[in-house]
Amino acid sequence: RARSALSLLSGATDVGKIFCHEEVITVLPGKRHITLMDFIGKAFR
Repeated sequence: RARSALSLLSGATDVGKIFCHEEVITVLPGKRHITLMDFIGKAFR
């Protein structure tokens, strides 16, 4: 997760893959890990 988050911040070329498939967000309580796309989808419902 940390490597994917750093790649997003540094402007990596595979941003689409990281955005859709890599778990970069930790949701508390329960410490569930979700993708950035899932996080944005839940935030704007």
